[in-house]
Amino acid sequence: MLEMFPGRIGQAILLILVLCAVAIGSRLALRRKWKARAISGIDKLDSWIKHASQLNRSVFFSPGTAGVGSTDTLAALALLRYVAKLCVQNDVKLIIANADLNVQQVTEEILKNAYDEAGKSDKYNVDCVRYLSGSIFAYAAGVMGLLRRERPALNIFLGAFSAESLEVAEAGRSAALYQFGGTSSIDQLPFFLATCDLTLLAGELYAAQSYLTNDPWDISRTVGEDVGKVIAILLILAGTILISLGNEFILNLLNL
Repeated sequence: MLEMFPGRIGQAILLILVLCAVAIGSRLALRRKWKARAISGIDKLDSWIKHASQLNRSVFFSPGTAGVGSTDTLAALALLRYVAKLCVQNDVKLIIANADLNVQQVTEEILKNAYDEAGKSDKYNVDCVRYLSGSIFAYAAGVMGLLRRERPALNIFLGAFSAESLEVAEAGRSAALYQFGGTSSIDQLPFFLATCDLTLLAGELYAAQSYLTNDPWDISRTVGEDVGKVIAILLILAGTILISLGNEFILNLLNL
C-alpha cells in the first residue's frame, strides 16, 4: 500500500498536522475572545466618513480589478460591508465602481443589505453600484472620471491592482480630501504609500476586518491563517538548518 503512494504519506501526515494546528488556534481564539492587533491609523476611517456626512459629500469605493477568486478582492469585499454600514448610518452616499461582473453582483447585495439592516431600504439606489469595464485601463479611465465628477470626501481603493493603480491613486489624491488604500501587490504598494493618507500593507488588508468589527469569528479566522504562516516559517527555518547540516529530510518530505 505504501509503495502505491511514494513520498505522499509524509506529506499527508504533515498536512493533517497543519490543519489540526490551524483548527485548534481558531478554536482557542473563539473561546478566549482574543482581540485583533491594532492597525495604525485605521480608526480614522470612522471619522473620515462622519466628516463626509458633515460636508454632504460622497464616499468612493473600488474593490480592485480582479475577480471574486482573488484573496485581495475577498478582503476588500469584507471591508466594504463595514464601510457600507457606516455610510448608511451617517446618510453618506457610497459609490462603488467594479471591473468584474461577479464582483458587481456581490457589491450590489452588500450595499442593499446595509440599507435593509438599517431600516432604510427605500433609500437604496442601485445606480450607486456601477460596472465600468473589464479592461484595467478603461476601468481606470472610468474611475478617474467618476472621481472628478463626484469629488468624494473619501476615496477607498482596496484589493488587487496592477498597472492602473497609479492612475487611480493620482486621480483620487487630486479629487478627494482623504485617501485610503490597500493591496498585497508589492509592485503597486509604492504608489499607494505615496498617495494615500492610510495604506494597508499586504497582511494588514486581511486582518483589517477583524480589527474593525472585533467579531470573534473574524478574529478566529485570522488566528487560523497566522498559525499556518508560523508553521510555514518554522518549516523553512528547519529545512534551512537541516540542509546546511547535509540532511535533506524536510526537502524530501515537501518534494512533490
